[in-house]
Amino acid sequence: AFVPQTDTDAGALFILEELQATERLKLSLGGRIEHTTVDPDAQGKDRFAAADNSSKFTAGSLSSGAVYTLTPVWSLAATLGYTERAPTFYELYANGAHVATGTYERGNADLSKEKAVSSDLALRFDNGTHKGSAGVFYSHFSNYIGLLGSGRTVDDDGQDDASGIPEFNYAGVRARFSGFEAQDHWKLGENRYGSLALELSGDYTRATNLDTGEALPRIAPLRLNSGLLWELDKWQARIDIEHAS
Repeated sequence: AFVPQTDTDAGALFILEELQATERLKLSLGGRIEHTTVDPDAQGKDRFAAADNSSKFTAGSLSSGAVYTLTPVWSLAATLGYTERAPTFYELYANGAHVATGTYERGNADLSKEKAVSSDLALRFDNGTHKGSAGVFYSHFSNYIGLLGSGRTVDDDGQDDASGIPEFNYAGVRARFSGFEAQDHWKLGENRYGSLALELSGDYTRATNLDTGEALPRIAPLRLNSGLLWELDKWQARIDIEHAS
């Protein structure tokens, strides 16, 4: 309805290495290169005129990590990485009303790869009954592909209409994500009827469009999760509750 028929082919080569540098320090290094071809077919529809030619992307990523054991219960973990991502066919070629979200979405066939440098630092613990972590994260995007409001309202054909639906455009902007997160897995007990565990997690995120200074849309600033997990032999069941601002 709002994207053309599209074939996406992707192939990747990756490597992951881990090194136990000392009794307490474990290091890891990863790399990935991926080639993606996005081939649209407008099938004669005028609204997809920009989808006549295929798009090709070669994306590379590098990551490094370290875990330092402080005590048998506590450890410190840090990561640093550079990532690239090819845009999806929605981001490239969308042009129409997306009835599920009540918006008119326009892609951009000239989008380049999404690029970011990211890092995080976390304190982990595991005492047998409780296992979890708490940490902070930061990402800087030299090109973040987001779905941004244009301020216009349009009809189903994309023409100005004061009583229509809001228009959103896929665009690449500079962006910054920062925040903190925490999670805990708590073993409540175990008997012949199975084991019960409670999982709690939450994160707070500030996502800023550095080109305008405004908050990025559709990024929940606060999320809180709770889950009850039951396990017995090969069976598992769970119920989860999530609150998102």
